[in-house]
Amino acid sequence: MNTKQWLPAALAACLVLGIGVVLWQTPAPAPTGDGALVCLDCHRRPNTDTNEGVATVNGFCNRCHADSACQRSQSLVSLQVPADAFEGSGHRHVACIHCHSDVARNPHQSVAGAQCRTCHPVHGNGPIGDPHLRVTCQACHLASPHVALDQRMDLVRLTRTDDQGQALALANHKRADLADPAMCAKCHFSGNRAGAPAWVLPNKSFLCLVCHPAPLALGHWSLGLAALIGLAGLAALVLFWFSGTVDGESDGTHRKVAAGSEAVWNAVFSHRLRAMVKALLLDVILQRRLFKIGLQRWMIHGLILWGFIGRLALSLTTGIVFFLSPDSELALALIDKNHWAVALINDALGTAIMAGVIWAAILRYGVKPDHVLSQEQDTLSLALVGAIVFSGFFLEAARIVVTQVPDAVAGYAFVGFGLARGLSLLPFDWQQLQGVLWVVHAACWAGFVVYLPFGKLKHVLTTPLSLVMEAAVAKTAKNEG
Repeated sequence: MNTKQWLPAALAACLVLGIGVVLWQTPAPAPTGDGALVCLDCHRRPNTDTNEGVATVNGFCNRCHADSACQRSQSLVSLQVPADAFEGSGHRHVACIHCHSDVARNPHQSVAGAQCRTCHPVHGNGPIGDPHLRVTCQACHLASPHVALDQRMDLVRLTRTDDQGQALALANHKRADLADPAMCAKCHFSGNRAGAPAWVLPNKSFLCLVCHPAPLALGHWSLGLAALIGLAGLAALVLFWFSGTVDGESDGTHRKVAAGSEAVWNAVFSHRLRAMVKALLLDVILQRRLFKIGLQRWMIHGLILWGFIGRLALSLTTGIVFFLSPDSELALALIDKNHWAVALINDALGTAIMAGVIWAAILRYGVKPDHVLSQEQDTLSLALVGAIVFSGFFLEAARIVVTQVPDAVAGYAFVGFGLARGLSLLPFDWQQLQGVLWVVHAACWAGFVVYLPFGKLKHVLTTPLSLVMEAAVAKTAKNEG
């Protein structure tokens, strides 16, 4: 038999064999004639990337779930989802199994629940003010007002019963109006079951970036006002600087600005840049000059300075990583204030600042060495920094108490957790007091920002600039010599 004779026969045999395999693996459904469901109605999954496929899948789900009699077999909890539940919403062309990805199985039940993050990234410190990582998406985005903390899962979620213990429908898919401020009231009220502060805490300001991840916004009006006053003080410092001779130019503000800008440009893009970076690292950050004066003074300044620099570095890193990859494991860890590494670093850096403040206070008001002269501005500066850190630790402790963070998780915030254990013994309404502590902490920081350019603390801004400029001038003189 030549090729022309056996090739058609071989192709025909393969076709017959293929049809047989398909028919053997996929038995034909039994004819019913009464509209009853058969296996292929479910297991022949349509293409859910098309509107027709979505309509087919949802129509199949709605054969049961659109019926008011659809409920859990062991309870009276309703599983009804009206056929028009998604009309007018962005989910009207989304298949049920896109969100409930583990439900199409036997037994027919969802273990993980709706997986919103398949399509939607976690929100950061935006208008909502906080990532709310321990809160399920449905708790906020669905209209049901019944929310509680599930301590077994350590999640705030929609509840199966109302405040009186009556069974509720779990499948209420009506979307909440996120533009309505009252939406937050289902968690934030005195005596809530969600483990939330009674107040809807204001959003952070960009000023908070020094210590906390925060959006680039003014935030609460009081923090915005503090920012404006602080910027006015900085503007006054710049004007004062331009009132003298700038790089040899003494006539006219415009000529001084031009001369100063040219000097900065030439310094940055020249051989002097290396000397300026070296001065920034050694003299500003590592405090080399203070180390030569005395170890104790270097340690006090270093603890306070490095504590703030560390908090700022962590905040900026968090913002950059979350902006570039909001759903990465690193981003989710960095925005989680309960993550063991973040909690440990934050409390360690806060403790360093507090240790520096206490050490300085003991030296200045207890030991009183001859070379230390205490002035009112020194007292105010120490008081402001100390108040910021103290109030921050107490605010963290109140948050741990109110949100009922498990001990195994909260323990890494060793200072806040220790304070929380003490606060929990006091007969106070911490859901209310957490808001009060937030206001106190924000007021302390706003006071610091306002005082910074006007008081003795302005050396925090002027000294680094002077040291870097001195290094640039010295490098120029050395080269010219």
